[in-house]
Amino acid sequence: MKIEQRLDPGYPVFDPDDIKQYVHGVNLYRRLEHTPGARPVLIYPPLGNVEVAIEYFAGRLGILTLARFKREYGGDQNSILPSPINDRIIERGVLDSPQTICNPFKDTQGYFLQALDEFASVQSQTCGDFYEFLMTHRSSGYCRERCYGALGELILRDSSQNLHKDFDFYAVHESLPGIWQLISDLSHMTGRNRFGIIKILNEAIERLDMVEKFEDRVRYNQSLAEDYYAPEKILVEAKHQAASLDLTNSKLEEEFVKHLEKVESFRKIREEPIGVVAITGEIFHCEELMRYPSHNLGAELLKRGFYFKREVGLHHYTPRFRLDWKRLAKFALSQINPFRRDITAEEAAAGGLMYDPGGHAKDIVALAERQTKTGEYDGILEIYPFNCSPSVAIAEIVDKILARSKIPYLRVQMDVGAGVAGLITRIEAWLEMIVRKKQRMWETSDTMVK
Repeated sequence: MKIEQRLDPGYPVFDPDDIKQYVHGVNLYRRLEHTPGARPVLIYPPLGNVEVAIEYFAGRLGILTLARFKREYGGDQNSILPSPINDRIIERGVLDSPQTICNPFKDTQGYFLQALDEFASVQSQTCGDFYEFLMTHRSSGYCRERCYGALGELILRDSSQNLHKDFDFYAVHESLPGIWQLISDLSHMTGRNRFGIIKILNEAIERLDMVEKFEDRVRYNQSLAEDYYAPEKILVEAKHQAASLDLTNSKLEEEFVKHLEKVESFRKIREEPIGVVAITGEIFHCEELMRYPSHNLGAELLKRGFYFKREVGLHHYTPRFRLDWKRLAKFALSQINPFRRDITAEEAAAGGLMYDPGGHAKDIVALAERQTKTGEYDGILEIYPFNCSPSVAIAEIVDKILARSKIPYLRVQMDVGAGVAGLITRIEAWLEMIVRKKQRMWETSDTMVK
């Protein structure tokens, strides 16, 4: 049984002529007229550790990011990475967003509004000429996220909260044509050679992969350590090093080894995690909700001795932006290979998914099916936004699959009104289910041995 792969939007959001261009990877670039010689300041929404790669990439190209702009022209020496999403940002995003649209759009809108205000505040202290350059991501398929870039730009220009209308807006598509168009536009903006930009882009992605692996090792040690916060400080320091231009990738790797030795030297209260859980669902929530200052579900799990792995995360997208010869050769071979297989699609089809409803639905169903066969996780936590059609479409399928394995499974639907206390209570009850199930397994195992 094969899962049907369809990329055309499920309903006509755009004109028919525009749909084909959208699906095949056209970027959205709205450029206004600015004073000759004015410098752009790059503003982008947070998504996990991607901020490390963007800060490094932009710095190598000589492009100011908002964090660097605040540091060099606003005197804020602590501005190494963008500010995290907080309650104030969420509130501002809600005011300017359609009520039934999902959380990632609201949070991104709020972040852009806050960032535009911060830009204006710093610009008022300088005598230079700068302008805002907003950048975000656009996808294809059934998920409404494909529309969020264009919709967000229109709302920002019309918002009564935003007094700064004269910004450039860029939404990069995740396809190869979209990435190549981004490289060409950056070449025109900076005067750099395209192949030189590709080299820097690959270095930035390599650096991002290093940070992701380092963070994973730190998270594992945090689930064992007596003090959660000491390793966290080292992790933040390591991310700041990765975002700066002071170290090459090889030197940075050496620094990470030293940091990891320090993390592993902290006092441990257990030899292994109480449980290993999978985080899946919608990518924005899997990356950002795990580290929100107000929620920080990642910390809640680690403090209780549970190590988590993101089954949906940046690793789904970083290979698409890598443009080295290995990736291009692999892509070319995949197009002519008559025996190529999509393992994830096959696992999802085996679980009962007949077509791809968009988002990360295919990945979630594949994880559930794989879990019934391997039992690699002690529990699964699915986090998705309110009114997320891909997650709603597969809910019944996932429930039926996981009922066979009887794994503790928690589905959390998030919206701006979701209370933190109630969410933490649900997390605690779910973790208790995991512990009790493992205890029953141990008792059964002991009985069989006797």
